Amino acid sequence: MPDRYYTRFLPDHPLIAVPLSLVGAIALFVLAGHVLQTHRFGMEETAVLMFGSLFLAKGIGGALGYRKWRRARSRCIRELRLISDRELEAGGRILPCTIGRGGIRADKREGDLATPAGQFRLMKGYFRLDRFSGDEEDGEDGGALPDSFLPFEAMTPEDGWCDDPASRHYNRPVKLPFPAHHETLWREDHIYDIVIPVDYNMHPVVKGKGSAIFLHIMREDGAGTEGCIALKKEDLLSLLPYLSPLTRLVVPAPA
Repeated sequence: MPDRYYTRFLPDHPLIAVPLSLVGAIALFVLAGHVLQTHRFGMEETAVLMFGSLFLAKGIGGALGYRKWRRARSRCIRELRLISDRELEAGGRILPCTIGRGGIRADKREGDLATPAGQFRLMKGYFRLDRFSGDEEDGEDGGALPDSFLPFEAMTPEDGWCDDPASRHYNRPVKLPFPAHHETLWREDHIYDIVIPVDYNMHPVVKGKGSAIFLHIMREDGAGTEGCIALKKEDLLSLLPYLSPLTRLVVPAPA
């Protein structure tokens, strides 16, 4: 297997997808011949149709997923590296950024406003559909969100993120209203118009070690974050076509 995150990105390995699709196609072909000869279509034939169609669809899905993974592997930026408190290197470009107002810490704790040191995988992103509708009349800012190998989901006013160490949902996305302390992703300002969580303190979750570490849009005044890494809107948009589940965010520990 070329990459250990391969199975997170694909329905099936191609060595499984191809035989599955062949089995499904053969089953459907045999079924068609049987029905034409016997003029019978009962429960057994229905079962063959269901399983043959499932195998064929699963195989085709795996093959298409493999093509997408190969394209992502060849085109995506493999590393976003913080090179200073104000600069992020991405695919040979140096982009201005902001980090947590508490600096960078290898021993991050909840509420310290620090950006955690380490290497992190990018997770499913969220975006404001009402602000990236692709229609200048419907969207507040107009334009459409660029295609990305990274999965994205349209945000709703009910989306939040739990930052309460006492909650069993700590450092997890939640739906509002939510009883424990949380951060609301749907905001009046624009910093969460695009937000990409990273897998800091995820596997496993350690209570009090920090939560809700995102890539998101920088504030207009360039102020520091509460621990996230923020980029200018135009820079984050320009990166989206080159981000994928293979991309890693690298934050070196302070010297």
